[in-house]
Amino acid sequence: MRKFRLGVVALAVVALTAGGAGGALAKGKPGGGSSAVSLKFWRNDGTTTSTGFTPGTSADGDRKAVTVDGGSPGSAADAISAISFENWWGQSLTAVQSLKISTQLPLAGGSPRISVLLGDATGASDGHTLFLDPNYCNSENANGWRTSNWRGGVSCTIWDEAGNSYTGVPSSTDGSGVTTPARSAWDVMAASPEHAGETVYDADVVQDQPIQSRVDRITLDSQVFSK
Repeated sequence: MRKFRLGVVALAVVALTAGGAGGALAKGKPGGGSSAVSLKFWRNDGTTTSTGFTPGTSADGDRKAVTVDGGSPGSAADAISAISFENWWGQSLTAVQSLKISTQLPLAGGSPRISVLLGDATGASDGHTLFLDPNYCNSENANGWRTSNWRGGVSCTIWDEAGNSYTGVPSSTDGSGVTTPARSAWDVMAASPEHAGETVYDADVVQDQPIQSRVDRITLDSQVFSK
């Protein structure tokens, strides 16, 4: 069984702990079927659905996106508060090709964010967690949405549960004309002593603040989830 864990970094400088929630939902690895990557949408009452995109503003204009609600005033029990990345687990951090999401304001207290639970080389959970907060990684698009690209963006910062931060590094050329290639925040994190050799154990979009936000265009390696 995999555990969906709502964790927050305890350092104020990280700005992820404006009343963040704890708690856990048990998640089972799909058995016997396709191993294709998919999304599962978690409701406030603990139930799940495979359908979460609804009409309204989206990163592509007025099409569909997902409303995530962490318990805003009057929110329904079946409101979606988290999105899990099914079958996206097991690969090494260096094997991750792309990890993006588009978000629309409001964003608050590090929410919504992507939380990535990490594992050791055998694939077992090792207790480490990465926090990917769109406030620390975004570029605005033509529709007023913001795209976060942690695997490719150099102007991004990733945090972990110990309060360590990993920021992308732009390319540079020294006095001898030797150019050092740019490294994304993900590259810096994956090569760090804290996380070298780790794997993805689980990953989720988490909304644990009492607000509603819209998210869209979740990109997991070669797959883009949008409507």
